[in-house]
Amino acid sequence: MMGGAQSDISWTVFVEGKDDKRFLKCFLRHIELSGVQVERIGGGVSYLCHASPQIRKAHDSGQRIAVILDANSDSVTRREQFNCVKEKNDLPVERLFLVPNDKEPGHLETLLEAVAVSGHRAIYGCLDAYEKCLTAHCESYLGPQPKGRIYAYCEANGIEPREVKRCYDDTLYWNLDSPDLEPLRNFLESLRM
Repeated sequence: MMGGAQSDISWTVFVEGKDDKRFLKCFLRHIELSGVQVERIGGGVSYLCHASPQIRKAHDSGQRIAVILDANSDSVTRREQFNCVKEKNDLPVERLFLVPNDKEPGHLETLLEAVAVSGHRAIYGCLDAYEKCLTAHCESYLGPQPKGRIYAYCEANGIEPREVKRCYDDTLYWNLDSPDLEPLRNFLESLRM
């Protein structure tokens, strides 16, 4: 572990779902950041109001509060929605990070696809070709959704595809030192201060 003041810092980071929680806990171990508890709110920004008792309880017990949400199609709009819910519900949230990099559109699956080990990236090229083939035959056909792309990546590699059992520690499949994780790493590192 790094730094003496780190053990004095105590944060609860609220994330959207089970996979977000699993990934974040793994990433926190990878960057050796302790003093951070991870809880899920069960959905996106609209679920924050339902999680307000949980958020307040953590805050009242002395925890500092951060939230990590998917940016989805527009990070500016998502940030505005978050601020509106935060103010309306008087949530004691100090920090917000929007996945994948706090400024561009995306979600956890965007980040997971980006941190796939380069030797296995051909899987995504095959999925892209599959999508093009589908739409060439009928424009109303749908290709794999982001979660489906991650499931396909896992299944093609013979690893557990279900979020609740997926392991991100395996360096054969996930690169937790990827430059794509720098914004998230910097956000989490800022919790040390």
